[in-house]
Amino acid sequence: NEIVNRAPLKFLDSSTEHKSSARLTETLRGISSLIKVRKSIFGAAGTEPYFSLLLQVAYANYCGEHLDLTGLGVVLGIPPSTLTRKLDYLSNMGLITRTQDGDDRRRVVLQLSKIGLDRVRQYLACVKSKL
Repeated sequence: NEIVNRAPLKFLDSSTEHKSSARLTETLRGISSLIKVRKSIFGAAGTEPYFSLLLQVAYANYCGEHLDLTGLGVVLGIPPSTLTRKLDYLSNMGLITRTQDGDDRRRVVLQLSKIGLDRVRQYLACVKSKL
């Protein structure tokens, strides 16, 4: 019981609080820096929800999965009409490709384009260097 009562006091210790605050500040600074990096690499596609769309497509491609519009919409919780407009934008920027599934013509498969893959790799290299 005595140990439980001392735990809150340790948390309130100013040196511990200062160290924790400094780590939090540094973490937030790093996240802010990565947001700037992704915007410099991807332009407007580095903002949300475009960036999340790109990362989901990149991850599916990396895992050898065939991601389609329906699956992506479910994962990100984006309605089909909104998703289509966002994917049109990414496609027009040359970052993704959409191809008709050979087995099911109603299904459209999403993949990173060469440009999209190069930019994702560039971004991941920046992330790795900052970790």
